[in-house]
Amino acid sequence: MPQGFQVRDAAGQIVLDVTDSLTRIVSISTIPAGASGSIQLPEGRPFWYTGSAYTPGSQLTGYAPTVTVNGSNLLSYSPGALLPGATAVDVVLITGVW
Repeated sequence: MPQGFQVRDAAGQIVLDVTDSLTRIVSISTIPAGASGSIQLPEGRPFWYTGSAYTPGSQLTGYAPTVTVNGSNLLSYSPGALLPGATAVDVVLITGVW
């Protein structure tokens, strides 16, 4: 008898199967403007997302840190380029693996 894991919705459609890749968020950090650093990610395929740490009443700018990941899943970030006239702002960095 075949075995596995499937989750179905009320209509009987498969919404999750044992072969699906699921993500795991490792950290959500606020990176101060102009900061550099690194985060060791666990085994898996790394992903990350950056966004401005918006404060109501402030102006959003075109800033994002430069992010790289080496073969050991060490994610490093450093200040990125600013658009003309923009100022560096704190950035939210969400990292994870799948």
